[in-house]
Amino acid sequence: MGSDAFDFSQGIVTVTYNNKEVAEIPFDDERISLDTSACDINAVGKYKLGISVGGISFDYYIDVISPSPKTLVVTPLKDKIYQGEKLDVTDWKYSVYLDNGKKQILGGETESSVTEEMFIGDISD
Repeated sequence: MGSDAFDFSQGIVTVTYNNKEVAEIPFDDERISLDTSACDINAVGKYKLGISVGGISFDYYIDVISPSPKTLVVTPLKDKIYQGEKLDVTDWKYSVYLDNGKKQILGGETESSVTEEMFIGDISD
């Protein structure tokens, strides 16, 4: 747990002063204090992030969610199949891209072979 699990480099706090002046203070500014002790990026859930700036403290809640499949990419190793040749999908590779930008396959690998059971359609001679 803690700040090592999260990347707060893009975070900012917008402060509005009594004189209506507005300042945006990046999380890495020395005036900002973050309490990330209750945060765990490896477990799905809602976590409290404590933020302090200029003597004022407040809580911000972060939802950690499971990544979801976004795109399936199938890559045949051959780009040409000759007339009369049997379509062999077992040499094709597939990858699943998640909505967090990572690539994953069942079992944790990043690329796997297509099996005939996965193919929908007639692949017989």
